[in-house]
Amino acid sequence: MQPMADFIGELFGPSWTAQGVAAVISSGIALLAVGISSRVAWRQGVKTRQHVDEVDAKQAEREREFKGREHWWERFSWACVEFTADDEDRIKVGLIVLSDLATSSWASEGDKLLVASVLKELVDIAVEEGVYDSAEDESQ
Repeated sequence: MQPMADFIGELFGPSWTAQGVAAVISSGIALLAVGISSRVAWRQGVKTRQHVDEVDAKQAEREREFKGREHWWERFSWACVEFTADDEDRIKVGLIVLSDLATSSWASEGDKLLVASVLKELVDIAVEEGVYDSAEDESQ
């Protein structure tokens, strides 16, 4: 053990003891451990923030889609009500809106089928009432 004591004495000077050297080394190890744990905690915080941002973006997209579909349904309901009006111009506007809704990005396949069914039913009613002559349309 004498050679080690001579090495420490040469390295740190004559006033350093083995206990002092051990204290410095253990402090260095503790500092290194704190640095590593800080880095791990920082990295985990970054990952958590990225995950939260992704979840927030998905939630915002869902909310936009929900609001768009809600708006689509309001327009669809309004257009259907316009067909009960006595004014021919309002009926035409309702028809234009329904046609537009059938191609809307907010419309699901089921929504598009619903619009097609409503339009078919309205055309059938118009033909029955003599408002629309399907033979005229076929001749053109």
